[in-house]
Amino acid sequence: DASIIEKALAKLPSLIKSLDNHLQNNDYIAGKSFTVGDINILSVLNVCKEVKFDLTPYSNVNKWIDLLEKREGYQSYKKLCEA
Repeated sequence: DASIIEKALAKLPSLIKSLDNHLQNNDYIAGKSFTVGDINILSVLNVCKEVKFDLTPYSNVNKWIDLLEKREGYQSYKKLCEA
């Protein structure tokens, strides 16, 4: 149902802004340590890319995504996806 999708997309800016604010003073979701929470939220944000939600305005979120994507585990995952 398109109306459900529209409602969900309308909520994204405030949710991602909250995440962006949190990441302003934290390297990871749980503070200074990488946890499964980072993996979970990154997977949700990857869906944002798929639905063409622009993450550009969220500089802290983008820095965090870059940090996670440089991790060895993420690089291994991407190679598996490309195979």
